[in-house]
This record gives sequence, C-alpha cells and structure tokens, in this order.
Amino acid sequence: MEGKPSKPIPIFLLGAPLKMAVSVLLGVGFMLGHYFFYHSLNGQPTPDAGYNIWGGSFSVSGQQVNIGIGSLFALLVKTTLGFAIGTALDQVTWRQIRAEPTKVATVDDVLSIPSALFTLANLKLWRRYTLAMLAGVILWLLPIISVVTPATLTVRSTSYNETSAERVPRVDYASLKLASFGNSEDGYFLYDGPQLDVQTVAQSVAAGGDVLSVTPPFPNSSWHLDFYGPALDCHNIDQSSRTEILDNIQQNNNCSDGTVYGYLSWVRTAYDWDDQPHTVTVPDSIVPFDEDTGDLETGTLGPAYGDGFDGTAPLTLYMAVLPEMLKRTYTDDYFANDSYCPKPSTFVANATVLECTLYNTSYSGNFTFVNGVQQSVNFTRGRVLNNVTYVHKIYDGDLNTAEAQINAQSDLKTLSYQAVMDALGRVLVGAIGLAQTRLAPGTMSAPTVTHGLNITDTSVMSTVVGSVAELAFLANYTEHNGPVDPVGGLSTTISRSTAGQSLPEIIEGFFENITLSMMSSDSLQFNYSSKLAPANVPVTLTQIANLYSFSKAVLWATYGVALLLTLGVVAVGLYAHVASHGSYTSKFSTILRTTHGATLSTSIEVVDENGQDPLPRYIADSTIALASTGATGGDDGDDGASGSSGLDRRRRPYHAVEQGESDD
Repeated sequence: MEGKPSKPIPIFLLGAPLKMAVSVLLGVGFMLGHYFFYHSLNGQPTPDAGYNIWGGSFSVSGQQVNIGIGSLFALLVKTTLGFAIGTALDQVTWRQIRAEPTKVATVDDVLSIPSALFTLANLKLWRRYTLAMLAGVILWLLPIISVVTPATLTVRSTSYNETSAERVPRVDYASLKLASFGNSEDGYFLYDGPQLDVQTVAQSVAAGGDVLSVTPPFPNSSWHLDFYGPALDCHNIDQSSRTEILDNIQQNNNCSDGTVYGYLSWVRTAYDWDDQPHTVTVPDSIVPFDEDTGDLETGTLGPAYGDGFDGTAPLTLYMAVLPEMLKRTYTDDYFANDSYCPKPSTFVANATVLECTLYNTSYSGNFTFVNGVQQSVNFTRGRVLNNVTYVHKIYDGDLNTAEAQINAQSDLKTLSYQAVMDALGRVLVGAIGLAQTRLAPGTMSAPTVTHGLNITDTSVMSTVVGSVAELAFLANYTEHNGPVDPVGGLSTTISRSTAGQSLPEIIEGFFENITLSMMSSDSLQFNYSSKLAPANVPVTLTQIANLYSFSKAVLWATYGVALLLTLGVVAVGLYAHVASHGSYTSKFSTILRTTHGATLSTSIEVVDENGQDPLPRYIADSTIALASTGATGGDDGDDGASGSSGLDRRRRPYHAVEQGESDD
C-alpha cells in the first residue's frame, strides 16, 4: 500500500522567510565562531613567529593573522545580519508602496534607504514609513559591530611565575677558597689570613653598609635559602673583665705627653708556646695593651693559639668606646708638668666595652630580584650550633680526595669562618685617640708641642659602625678637626641606617652583611662538578609576557544587541511578508513587474524616457499607483497583474492627486 504523498511546503515560506532565517542562523554561527576563536586565544602569549608570503617578499606576523581572522568573523556577522535586515526592509517598503498611490520621489527615497544615508534625515518619510526608517537606521548602524567586536581582543603585559630547581649563589665554606695559606710545614698548610676576595667584600660592605648584590639565575626571580655560616654575638662584657680592661687602658693613657684613647678594638690573644719562652706566665689575655711592653696588640684574629689554656676559647673581638677622651687638656708649654691633666680615671668613665664572639649559626632568608636588580635580602639567624675556635693548620692529605674533604669539613669550615672574622678585624681593630707630642729643641729651633687626633690601623669611622650614637663624639670631632670643649656638649649626627640601634646590634648586623655578601664573589662559589656541591634550590622565575586578553562581556553585549535588533526587524518583515502574501526584493525584475500595471498621474515625455538623472520635477511630483494583488507573489514579487500593456498604461494619466496625497 502506497503512503500518502507529503504536503509541499507553501511557496510563500521559501522566499524572504527562508532567506532571513538562513541569514540569522549564519550570523549566529559566525558569532559563535568569533567567540570560540577569541576564547582560544585568551590568556595565550602573542605569537612571535611570522608568515612569509610570495617567497618571503611579504610577511605578516602571527598577531596580525589573529586580528585579521577576528575582523573577518565580525564582517561576516555584519554581512549576514545586514542581509536579513535588508530582506525584511524590502518586505516592509514594498508592502507600503503597493498599499496606496505614492509620489514617485517618495518611492525613490524609500527604496534608497539601504544605499543613501541622508535619506534617514527625511522627516516626511519618518511620519509615513516609520518601520522602514527604523529598519534603515539599524542597517546603517550594523557596521559598528565590525569595529567593536574585533577590539574585544587586546594585548596586555602580564607577569606569571614558574618554579624550577636552579643553582643559586652559595659560599663554599668547606673549601680553601676563603682562607689563604703560607708555606707548608711537614705536610700541613698554615693559615695566613683571608683571601683577597674576602677582604675586598668586607671592605666594600664597610664602605656601603648594605649587602652586596649577588648574580641571580634569572633577572626576575626569587628564592629561599637555608645555610650555615659565621655570625657574631656582641654584648657588654662582664663586670670583672670590664674592670680588667679599663684598668689596662687607664694605665696606658698618657695625657701629658702621649695619647688618651677614645676608641680601641683588639682581639683576644694567647701566646704561641712554640715561639714564646716558657717563662711567660700569662698565656691568655683579654686586655688591649701588652702587660709587659705596653704596646697595643695588633693582631686581627684571636686567640690565635689555644694550647696555652685549653684550646677551646672561641675567636673573640673586643671594642672599647671612651667618650670622656674629649676631657683631656693640652698645654703649649714644653716644660710644663702634667698637673694640667685630669685624673687618669676621668678618661675611662662612662665607657662602653663589648665582647663579640664568633659562632657557627644557621641562616634562613629570601632573595628577590626585579630586572636583574636586587630588591631585598631578608635573612634571619636561627639556631647556634657551636662557637668557633682557631685552626692553625690543615693537613695536606685532607684535601686530596672528595672523601677526605668530607671528613675534614669541620676544619675547612672553621678556616673559612675565621677568614671572614679576620677580614672584619682588619677593618675594626685599631685605635683612635687625642695625642700630644713634645718635640725637643733642635739646633735652630725652640721646643714645640703638637696635638690632634691620632688614628692607628682602624677604618671604623668610614664604616656604618662609625655612625652609631656611641661613636658620635668621634664623628663630630673628625668633622670639625679642631680643639674640643672638654665638658662635651657636642652635636651628634646619626645615620638613618643606625638610628635607634645599639653598638652591639650594629656590629652584629655589619658582620651579617659581610657574611651574606660573600655570595657576591664568583670565586667563593661551589664547584658544581664536585661531590660536595649542594642540591639545586627551587627558584621562582617571574616572567613578563604579552598575553591576549579577551573581553567576553563586550563581545556578547555588542552581538546581543545587534541580534535582538535584527530579530525585531525580521519579525516586522515576516509580518509584512504574510500581509503581502509573498516576497519582494530590490531586484530590477521586481520593479519591472510591480510597475508593469502601474498608473502614473502624469504622462512621461519621450525625452525623459532614457531614465537619466536628475529626475525631472514633474515626474517626481507625480503619483504612481501600483496594481493591487490578492494573488501569492513569487520571489521576484509577481503580483499577478494583467491587462493592457505597460506602455498604454504609462501613457494614460492617473489623477490620484485629486484624492489627496498623504506623503505631502
């Protein structure tokens, strides 16, 4: 049994409705394509590569290609939606033109809405053809989407972080890179002081006060580092030791014909029993002046030998600050006695006496670099492992193999630590005092007396330590370089970096900066081909990249408004299509057929039948009445009109003006 034949689709649904539906669907498809294309680029780096065209004579960048694709999507959306609006506009205008007699000039204006922008300024058309004019405005504004939507993809500079294990600056303390050695003795290397690079780092930190910049693995990077290194613990000395030291200083101050000291720094000393006679009864000394000779101790690291007591005394540096030095007086009389001098105890009153001991300490902190510039080095000292005692020599056999170096790490680290301590001592150790010297008469001269500030060995006043409040009296005297009021009253100038910090804190921080700054020297780094090299450290690399940024909201807002307006115009067009029982276009064939049976209110002169511009005034003011139809029009606007030829009807005038023209 044969099935029933399917009903054909009504012919009037295959014209304008199909065109508008397909156009809108294509527009929506291109919108989605535009969205997904931009979405795929969002957050991605802009391409650096280019494309060569025509054998390399012409090239475009990847970014230009992406922008071009986005612009193409926007153009396709504008074109498809514009086609739907234009089709709907045809239905609306033809329906109204065919509804009643209309001036020829008005018909021209209405049909030129899609192509003549200034037609939208015709107020008469707005009164009679409101819907067509609104559709025309939307059609003319539609190109805005091809400008706005491509601009929703922009390029912005963005930083992002990546973490990888990298080599970072670290000091190889378990080596001979920090300490220098003299001649070997029976297979031993004898300690001879810090290496030149260690001294250079210490002096550089002394001059600037800050941690020296290291070389980062990447210009924009940061990392955390834990390591063990030397640190100082500075504090006011105990009372019995203070008394012993001040008595020693008081005995060696000489007001009448010598020096009264305001600053002293020295190290603890112990005599080398191999070189000293066994009659020496004081193997260990904490005082600055030799008790036998009265000479100022000149060592920069000590106690250098521990055999005289028990070999466990930690490396220690001492400092005495004596502001009452300014109370010394002078005489220009060569023959005067010392009666003009204050009591010896005056100069040691109100003294500050410090003891700084070297320890092996844990450090934990962070490095941060931006564009290769060291932004911050924030470290804190943690657990103290042990104090550090002097190592005089190291056996050559401990350095032959990596295994031997591992076994000798304790001695190697001690040698490195004491080299850093020695470098600090070479900056701080010395004396500053007010001196007076009496010169005996010469053959042709009378006896003379000279006096002034005497600085021996130390460079403390050119370091950050010299700007601390306790040493302000020396800074002031050095600045004025002249006699000082014995009763004091000096103005003080304190550096911002030391304001509010005590002398012990300043020295500890100064030494810590020296320790951290050792990382800035390439010669002190690990040999990463060695078994002793440490593991790589996680480093956060901050990259600055140009990334695509997609504004989804703007794209969908623009396309959404355009789509809604298009659907509104299409709905009006569908209504006009149904009301007209068929589809109309702007094709010449549509105009030809719709005007075939039209009547004109005036006759066209033969000379004007060529159709050339401008339109004659009498034709523009004439009224045309299109043949009404009730039949279903085809795609080209066939209205089914019949009758006499178009030439006869054109020649026969139609006096519709007598009925009144609404568009006038």
